[in-house]
Amino acid sequence: MKKIRKFVIILLLLIIATLSVQNKVQASFSYLKGNFTESNPIVLNENELLFLNGITSPTSPVTTAKIYNLKTKKFTDTNATFNIPRTSYSVARINKNQILIIGGLPNGHYPITHTAEIFDLTTKMFRLIGKTNYNHIHINTNIIPLDDGRVFILSNCLPEIYDPKTEKFTKVGERKEKKFYHWFLGRDDVAVYYTLEPYSVTKAVKLQDGRILIIGAGAIKKRKTWDITYQQNAEIFNPKTNKFEKTGQMERQRFWPTVTLMQDGRVLVTGGLVEGNGFGVNTAEIYNPKTGVFSRTGNLNQARYNHGAILLSNGKVLIANGIYAHSERQKYIRMAEVYNPISGKFSKLFLNSKKKRFETILQHLSQNKVLVSDVGYNIEIFKY
Repeated sequence: MKKIRKFVIILLLLIIATLSVQNKVQASFSYLKGNFTESNPIVLNENELLFLNGITSPTSPVTTAKIYNLKTKKFTDTNATFNIPRTSYSVARINKNQILIIGGLPNGHYPITHTAEIFDLTTKMFRLIGKTNYNHIHINTNIIPLDDGRVFILSNCLPEIYDPKTEKFTKVGERKEKKFYHWFLGRDDVAVYYTLEPYSVTKAVKLQDGRILIIGAGAIKKRKTWDITYQQNAEIFNPKTNKFEKTGQMERQRFWPTVTLMQDGRVLVTGGLVEGNGFGVNTAEIYNPKTGVFSRTGNLNQARYNHGAILLSNGKVLIANGIYAHSERQKYIRMAEVYNPISGKFSKLFLNSKKKRFETILQHLSQNKVLVSDVGYNIEIFKY
């Protein structure tokens, strides 16, 4: 019996190894153990992660910036503190030396603040800058550096531009104002949309020519009801004109999908939550900037939404984590897969992420390493 069991185990290992070679996937997830805060880490380089303002309780924000060394596994306190203690803020590295922090909840409480600040990586200090025009909170915000040095910000479909030279925020887009009720953290609010179509949660990515593709990955919630309409529209923001332009429509509605720019200039859109049944989908599509058309591609091995996606150095796209079902039926996904733009197919990885995540963020550590995180607690390194 022991010999048979041993033979079966060896046979399974050989099958897995053979399939891995066929798929050209040699990868591993390694879990980082440490006393991390609730803030999402920002990759500074291959060995250092920056942690800003985690929270110990809803009313006690941690206001210092700390740097974690992946080699020594130790934190270094910069002794720099936020000018406005805040939680659930939006943050992104906008250039070599600056981290932009906008919005969030001051001291963990509503209303959302319009204050913004910069963390300077050279001086390791925070400084206040001009105020934003709109409310921004981390789960719905796109912060994208433009080719001309400015920064495009889109949150709940309200776009503005930050200029590091003047340190001021300005509204963009000549829009006829439309008012729609939108769902935001369980509250009913009124939002003014400046995009061509009424979205409340959008996904955006910069194309190779510097323009921004925005897809209607959002929902409109009518006041005091649960009537939700998911969007499949898309549009382009042109930084040269500061205007929005129409483009093709997605093949289907998607809420919380991923958008990833690939090496050939096309954009991969995967998964998302669909209207009606509260389940994620396994479909994917490709946007071609040259034609402005979306077209179907291969299906994911696992239907999912609110997952993470990132372009790898080998030209493939890593898809990780996510959720399969909404509300009380939530099912967290650990299985990862990769998309091959040449074959147009997704290959399941024969390994799993070790942690469940509601929101997955992927960042490059080095040419063959990706940092996998959510809000800081569950951090892994994907090596390929």
